[in-house]
Amino acid sequence: FCAFVVRGQELKQHEVLESSVNFEIKNAGITVEGNISGLDAVIFFDERRPEKTTMKASIDPSTIETGIGIRDKHLKRSDYFDVKKHPEIKIVSRKFEKGDRNSLVGTFDLSIKDVTREVVIPFTVVKNDDIYRLKGILLLNRLDYELGEESFIMSEEVKVLIEILSR
Repeated sequence: FCAFVVRGQELKQHEVLESSVNFEIKNAGITVEGNISGLDAVIFFDERRPEKTTMKASIDPSTIETGIGIRDKHLKRSDYFDVKKHPEIKIVSRKFEKGDRNSLVGTFDLSIKDVTREVVIPFTVVKNDDIYRLKGILLLNRLDYELGEESFIMSEEVKVLIEILSR
């Protein structure tokens, strides 16, 4: 579920209409795309006072899909996401700041496996009637989270695209 606080109104819970977490990584010079489903997010959002915004979310890495079943199984093993031991990827905001027009910049603690690191995610926020669309992009180094090993074939940088549509 998702909750938004709008100045001058009571705290109001909003349902998440859609959400997606997609990723891209170079492997053997080719961009591999995938997704992780089932984002569970709680967001308190005040568009007039963005510094009051908070976000807490989790997702189950066992839902990872890249279109190749054998690769998906490998990513769930202990050398990558170790989904049996670590069934959740978590992100918790530390602060939000107003960015350019229609944007917020969030500073978060991102926890994957036993590693928690600070990350910064810029979000665009678009409101259409009573629907909010938040879109964020995160670049991270997979080795910082003990996801695989150094490789000449696979990039260390992963691009994560997050989108939440809520009412």
